[in-house]
Amino acid sequence: ELASQPQKSITIPVHVVESGDSLFSISKKYNIFMRSIMRWNNLKESSILRIGDVIYLSNPNKAAKS
Repeated sequence: ELASQPQKSITIPVHVVESGDSLFSISKKYNIFMRSIMRWNNLKESSILRIGDVIYLSNPNKAAKS
C-alpha cells in the first residue's frame, strides 16, 4: 500500500535572480562560497544570470537522495 504513505517533499533552498544580482552578490547574501554555487548550478564565473533564474543554494544531488 505505497499510496497511503505520505510523500516526502524534497526542499532545496533556492534564490530567484533579481535585477542586479551576480554570483558574487548571491554568495555574499547567503554566506555561501561562490565556487559552491557555481558547482551546484553548473555555472561558470562568466555565466550570465537572467532575472527569474532559479539558483540552488545547496547541493541538489544530496537533497534528492535524502
